[in-house]
Amino acid sequence: MKKVLAGGVAMFVAAMLFFVFWLSVRGELVKLKVGYVGKTKMASGYQEGIHRPGYFRLPSTWWGLVPVQFVQAEVCDHHVTEHIEALYMPKDKLNLKFDIEITISVKDDEQSLDAIYSRLTADRQDGSVSTITFQQVYNTYGQSVIRTVSQQVLATHTIEEVFADLAGTSQDIQKAINEHLKNSPLEVRMVGIGMISPPDVIITAVEKAKQREIDNEVAKSTKIINITNAEANYQIGLIEQQIQLVEAETQVLCDVVLNSTVSRPYIAQRSLRVLSNMAKNPNVHWLLSTEVFEDPALLLGVDPLGTTEVEPMDPAKQELLDRALQLIEQAKQDAIAEIQAEKEQGVLPNTSLEQPSEPSSEDSNVESQNNQ
Repeated sequence: MKKVLAGGVAMFVAAMLFFVFWLSVRGELVKLKVGYVGKTKMASGYQEGIHRPGYFRLPSTWWGLVPVQFVQAEVCDHHVTEHIEALYMPKDKLNLKFDIEITISVKDDEQSLDAIYSRLTADRQDGSVSTITFQQVYNTYGQSVIRTVSQQVLATHTIEEVFADLAGTSQDIQKAINEHLKNSPLEVRMVGIGMISPPDVIITAVEKAKQREIDNEVAKSTKIINITNAEANYQIGLIEQQIQLVEAETQVLCDVVLNSTVSRPYIAQRSLRVLSNMAKNPNVHWLLSTEVFEDPALLLGVDPLGTTEVEPMDPAKQELLDRALQLIEQAKQDAIAEIQAEKEQGVLPNTSLEQPSEPSSEDSNVESQNNQ
């Protein structure tokens, strides 16, 4: 029984020693993230095969006697911007400033990855894990090609063509870059021209052209306004001229009427009215000749015996007189009709139109004598 117990203890101790020994000599556990690939590097070089993202354990190092290193490389997509400060455009003889926006990645095939591991040295190390960064790969294979080829493609266009078709020009650049990178481990997935700045002379010329266009439009609008105002003023002038002609003709006719109707008896009758009104004023003093008291008809300026004959009216004057009377009557009728229309529309209060007062018998007698 004691022998069995001793044998069991010995086996347990041996197992524990073996476990401790195994823990001491086993390889390191490595985690490979997404966007990376890796290879195991022994003393004789890289082992065959590419490790993909996941967990795995490195071979045993036997307390450092067998050096083992894991080298991972970035293969995920990256965005890169290349700033071109000045590109001479031969067709325009001007400099163009622009940016090249690129999405680029490492080709995911074993031949391209082996080329990276065989030509580049890992520059970052964390224990037994070291890394070949994307920046190393880009600086070695991509940057010079992208800057050179993009400028070569743009130099074959004019600045106007570049601005007119940015998408097409970007595709031309992408095709040319991938053609130059076909034997490299890099692949360009997208190319775009960004932050493109034309020369100041072009900006100034475009601004001046736009300002000239605006000035032309303003001049055209001003011309139309002036023409419209001139036409309106012309029409107003015509109407005013017609009004002035009618007024002048009416005035002439009125003068003819006055010259034809005002006779000595009419003047005497009007003078008698004035004298009558003046006689009502107690403050008026009269200086009269003694002959007036003997013959009061002298105040009227007429022949008291009625021997003064009224000259007959000239036929031409009579025609003008009739024309003036017709115009005056027509103007009166038009005014009455206009006032009546405004009353019907509610513009004026509805009151009766004042009829002209009937002439006095004295005025009628004088006017009838004048008409004769």
